[in-house]
Amino acid sequence: MEGLAIVDLLPLEIGARLRFSSPPRSVQGWLLHYFRRTCATTKSSRGFDEERHVPGARGAADGFPDRYLTSQHPAKYISRHFSRNQRRRAQGPRTAFSFDGGIVVRNYLTSEELAQIEQEIRPHLDANTELVDEFLPKETRRVTGLAEKSRLYLERICHHPLFSGVCDKLLTSTYQYWMGDSLKTSVSRPQLHATTVFSIGPGARPQDLHRDDINHHTYRPAVTVAEYVPGRETAIGCFVAGKKTSRANGATRFIPGSHLQSSLTPPVEADAVYAEMEPGEAFFMFASCYHGGSANTTEDEERLVYGTFVTKGYLRQEENQYLVLPLETVRQHPEELQQFLGYGMSSPFLGWIDLKSPLKVLFGNENASDQF
Repeated sequence: MEGLAIVDLLPLEIGARLRFSSPPRSVQGWLLHYFRRTCATTKSSRGFDEERHVPGARGAADGFPDRYLTSQHPAKYISRHFSRNQRRRAQGPRTAFSFDGGIVVRNYLTSEELAQIEQEIRPHLDANTELVDEFLPKETRRVTGLAEKSRLYLERICHHPLFSGVCDKLLTSTYQYWMGDSLKTSVSRPQLHATTVFSIGPGARPQDLHRDDINHHTYRPAVTVAEYVPGRETAIGCFVAGKKTSRANGATRFIPGSHLQSSLTPPVEADAVYAEMEPGEAFFMFASCYHGGSANTTEDEERLVYGTFVTKGYLRQEENQYLVLPLETVRQHPEELQQFLGYGMSSPFLGWIDLKSPLKVLFGNENASDQF
């Protein structure tokens, strides 16, 4: 299959590990260095092909908006493709995005941020000792509603500038329609979908391979990489390692390229790879990709993973954020986060109260657009 550069504003290499010497704090800083590298492929001692990127050449930066080429953040990173196919790896980062459907990012969170998030969420995990359904192994504990339990989780995992940049580019919907003799354009931005922390203990069985876009009754035909276009996805997930995740302790199994298959194509276990991560690394994944937690075959290791999904602004949220967070808590957040939680309007006419934006009715923001 021939690859396609899906987007110009999303210079991310799906199936790559990005290691930054000092993590940039803006999406511009994260994205800049990707497009200002040339690649020399070497064989890693860890058994996969790595591309070492060195600064200095524009390379794939041609055509990337100049406003993203102003950051001064120094960075060196190593890229890893999930794809086993040599041709796919040789075609470079743009086609890797279309091929794989998942990315592992290093230094997503600092150790201090991880420690604070765990401190805020661990008591809720310790209090949750009952299995809530049969979908997860009995050795798994999970807690939801994390946007209410940890503000840092909301700000630095759910609304991290890099993850937000990915979601904005791939989940924002721009829609044109006629109203009388006027051609109108409406934009609906992504919203928080669901939040969960998983604690997988020794002895846990593997989770069934599944797709997380099933909640939206998504039906898709199979496509080639050349046919893949933004807008096909209904949600994107982010899994952050609270502790080291390995194949032995239950790292997420993931089938690269399964987002290109039809909705009714069953998963093939032999096609799965493992999204192994160090603490603070993040795994971004299209919700249309087959994935599942693996068996924890260790004797004493906990796999601790914070999961977040973001969805399109006009789709129903999996987790009801309006009931998860008390209004007093939402009121304390900036407007950008209030909108992200689902309290803004989805243009043109979704989500109003008395024909007004909830931001205006509930929080007194008179500048909020009513979309009419």
